[in-house]
Amino acid sequence: MTVGRLSKRNYPFAWKFVRLKRIGKAKVIGSGPWPSRVILRLHLGGLEHLEISSEKIALEVAVQSYEPFRRFIRVTRVPEGLSDPGSQEPGDPLWVEIQARDPQGKDCRGLPPKNGYWEIVLPPAFLQAAGSEIHLRWIDFYR
Repeated sequence: MTVGRLSKRNYPFAWKFVRLKRIGKAKVIGSGPWPSRVILRLHLGGLEHLEISSEKIALEVAVQSYEPFRRFIRVTRVPEGLSDPGSQEPGDPLWVEIQARDPQGKDCRGLPPKNGYWEIVLPPAFLQAAGSEIHLRWIDFYR
């Protein structure tokens, strides 16, 4: 498991995960309140399943590996009153921004090219509910 620790000097930050296995997990531990903007960069070819969770809240994220490369965000655990469990749409408080990027960080359509990555912006509502640890579990492509 990859473990990252954050301190106040890391804020604001983009957390970069490289040399990832196709199926894996990681944990990010904060030492205070999360910054208002947290960006994850996962160097994976696909993103057919990503679970982002903490003790109080959990999201599942997926990107189709074929046209039209639809994004799916589903809330599986949530504090009362924040959002309804189930699918999220753009504009919902727990919608996760996901973008494939090339090695130079430019947007690309579809899946990231070789040495590219997924950029995932965690919603502020998730960070406020998350507590001090965020757990990630991913599968690049179902086999």
